Amino acid sequence: MPQSSLAACHPEGVTTASIDEATVPWVFSSCEEEYTRLRQSRVLVDLTSVGRIRVAGTGVLAFLQRMVARDIEYLFPERSLTTLLLDDDAKPIDIVIVHKVQGGYLLETSFGRGEATLAHLQGHADDGVEVTDVSAEATMIGLEGPFAWELLRQVFEPQLTGLPFQGVAASTWQGEDILVTRTGYTGEYGYKLHLPPELAPKAWEVLGAEAPPLGFEALEISMLELRQPMLHRELGDDGNVIACGFNPLAELDKDDYVGKDALLAQKEEGVGLRTIGFAAEGDEVPPAGTTVVAGGELEIGRVLHAVRSPGLGHVIGLLRIDEEWSAHGLELDAGGTTVTTVPAPFLIPLSWKIPIL
Repeated sequence: MPQSSLAACHPEGVTTASIDEATVPWVFSSCEEEYTRLRQSRVLVDLTSVGRIRVAGTGVLAFLQRMVARDIEYLFPERSLTTLLLDDDAKPIDIVIVHKVQGGYLLETSFGRGEATLAHLQGHADDGVEVTDVSAEATMIGLEGPFAWELLRQVFEPQLTGLPFQGVAASTWQGEDILVTRTGYTGEYGYKLHLPPELAPKAWEVLGAEAPPLGFEALEISMLELRQPMLHRELGDDGNVIACGFNPLAELDKDDYVGKDALLAQKEEGVGLRTIGFAAEGDEVPPAGTTVVAGGELEIGRVLHAVRSPGLGHVIGLLRIDEEWSAHGLELDAGGTTVTTVPAPFLIPLSWKIPIL
């Protein structure tokens, strides 16, 4: 799997992991230290594992309307939305962010899903619609944390701190054109910088003086705390839109799109499974796949994903269980660990309490 184009900027000793098609930095120094900086200050995120796909040409709106599961007809310029790409059977191909930019649309893929998403779109493209991988044209760096906006103002154009949630802005830095979006992952103030590749190492160095890097272990913990969807953790062999709880990313009353008929059939017939959050005391993290038991003997599902949250001081995670058991406040057994089903989010980020000044 290809290494990050920012790998030369990473400190020695960084550990890596694979997510689908990509190799990502997993831990730079200490997961707990990186997590704490994210939740209390600001951090950098290497987002070179995110694919960038430009969609343009004649009939581009009609094409994307047919491909994505949310309505983008009234998406304003310089705004974004998050939605699903489905196959004909309503199986999620990817969760994408659609940016409306000059000349068409820019799609951001999930981590490591660039090639699969590109192939899916190109396989459905109409004549006159251009679907182009532009990942190599820009290097993406994330800036996240309750005080990320302060550093954004110091290094880049000050007016960028006025960017609304899901906003997109063209700007310049060091005499070069850049793109800035406010579409983070962690519930903290989050910005993504799309930079010319030759300029990205300089930006990493300048920003890194005030915002140390965040590895994907701490990133995934923070995403789970906010119940941000992660396909590579949640989909599995039995996953679909309804079972995963991805319903907000698909509109059933929208005009026809790929996978809609199958999705409607799943809703009508029922899928039998639901995904629900859980919490457990202590540090013992039940592995994914651990059988979940109710009443001491009834097997009702399995652990989907679990981590220890440094911010909460205990284990949190997701269960895939029979839908009749998908209620909050139930005590269940997961491999000898008592887990309690709870609603999300698991944690309220500091950014929700701090205004941008």
